[in-house]
Amino acid sequence: LAATGVLDLTRAALGVALFLVLARVVTPTEAVRSINLNVIVMIAFSIGLGRAVAESGLATAVADGLLSVTSNWGDLGIVLGIALGTLLATELLTNNAAAALMFPVAVATAETAGMDVRPLAIVILLLASCSFLTPIGYQTNTMVFGMGGYRFTDFTRVGLPLTLTTLAVTVLLVPVVFPLR
Repeated sequence: LAATGVLDLTRAALGVALFLVLARVVTPTEAVRSINLNVIVMIAFSIGLGRAVAESGLATAVADGLLSVTSNWGDLGIVLGIALGTLLATELLTNNAAAALMFPVAVATAETAGMDVRPLAIVILLLASCSFLTPIGYQTNTMVFGMGGYRFTDFTRVGLPLTLTTLAVTVLLVPVVFPLR
């Protein structure tokens, strides 16, 4: 129903959850216990952060700075700038916060440069989920870091080639699959 547009995704998901409880596939206690408030708070924070970046004018300021640095390299340079900004943000924040922070910047950049925003959004989508350099950018990295006895530099040593490969493939292929203009 959500895919056809009959219901929006939120209502469809709530309807399925309610059906599962009514059909006794899960108990009400199990349903309540399965709600992870940390995830909900993190997503709400990320949405708020993205909205604040857009409405405060920070997105436009960052986009102008990004364009001044990358515009000499053409559209591919702009894609690379968004990609590098996303990679930096995802290593320092969470992937959700990185995406929420970079999306308004991508929109402002696309508007100023006369580009389609979709390829930049795809770059953000891909690279916000590629936290390979540090144990702090993604919760699984943090869990493995603590329990596995790894050092911070282990992530960088193994993650740097993976990050550079992902960056190169993304920056080169996204404009081919999703035209920039």
